[in-house]
Amino acid sequence: MVTQVPQRFFGAFTCVGLLIGGYVMRRFRILPKGGLVLILSCIISYAILIFFMMVIGCPDITYAGDIQSNGGNLTMECNSNCYCGMYTYSPVCGNNETYFSGCFAGCKGYHDDGPTKVYYDCSCIPGGTVIQGACPVSCTIETIIYVILITFGSMISTPAEVAAVVIQFRQE
Repeated sequence: MVTQVPQRFFGAFTCVGLLIGGYVMRRFRILPKGGLVLILSCIISYAILIFFMMVIGCPDITYAGDIQSNGGNLTMECNSNCYCGMYTYSPVCGNNETYFSGCFAGCKGYHDDGPTKVYYDCSCIPGGTVIQGACPVSCTIETIIYVILITFGSMISTPAEVAAVVIQFRQE
């Protein structure tokens, strides 16, 4: 049910684009050569829009430790006696910082607290506890912008479909 709402919303704008394409073709009595211009302009507009959509992105997860200047080494003073290896990625979140694993957070142990593990006695965390999983990264605004752009893109690209069909019928 939840996935049907965006599909219907997206489909409605696609239908609007088809209606606009039909209106433009009929109102201006576009011949096949003009239809090709309409198709080309729709494709170029959509390509420009896709370029802007590629630029949109969510922030990356940042890890505690100095990865860039330290050659990927996540060892810090608080976990230097733990001798952690980067063999298994099992992120934990504590104090709004993501650690590669409970070992890199300096944790001495963990217990299962329902569906997630809770690590305790962590020397790198002021409170001493972390939970399994990376810290959440907010991406709401970027997602909304992306959905708006892709919906608008469907509307500006579909008049090209109408023009292509009309050109094909007029050639026969």
